[in-house]
Amino acid sequence: MALNPNTPLKASLAFMEFGRAKLLDLYYLIFEGMDGNPAFPLPPAAFPDIDKKIKQMYGFVNKKDFVSALVMLDSIKDDMRTNATYVQANCGNDLPTLLSSNYGEAKQGGGKSPVITQVLNLVPSNGRLSGTIDLVYDVPKGAHLLEGYAKLHADTEDKFAFAGSSDNKSMLIEKQVKGTEIDIYVQAKGTLG
Repeated sequence: MALNPNTPLKASLAFMEFGRAKLLDLYYLIFEGMDGNPAFPLPPAAFPDIDKKIKQMYGFVNKKDFVSALVMLDSIKDDMRTNATYVQANCGNDLPTLLSSNYGEAKQGGGKSPVITQVLNLVPSNGRLSGTIDLVYDVPKGAHLLEGYAKLHADTEDKFAFAGSSDNKSMLIEKQVKGTEIDIYVQAKGTLG
């Protein structure tokens, strides 16, 4: 399938599902790609600030405070997502420029993926960590990215907020308040061949 050259390129956010070790391997590659790169002179999430968060995260790990370490890992992921958006906006829709940052290209080849459908057989359960929800579901054929959205059930304005993403049949929704009733939906995205 040929891509429309006018479709804006997107940086891959697959790292949002990575654990500590894999995420940091990618982070250091991205640091190499962006440090001194004239296409990306001022990333909004500064690398020295992210480095401080990495040190804090490992401090929590050493103290066996894994909940705080997970919170810090999520903060690092949020910073990397912020920089991914910056790379998208400043690559001039040029694939070699985007790739020079060492962020990968999103699977859809750019642009917003067409929505296939919501997932089927969504089953939420309490997560292993406090404030998390595990979601399990069936992935529709042709989907390659799944995005979770949540809102407070009492919120009458129906403002769902992005809560997580995955490329498989499970997802962890974090930063929830125990005992609070929320509404969740998982949207499947992809391109059908």
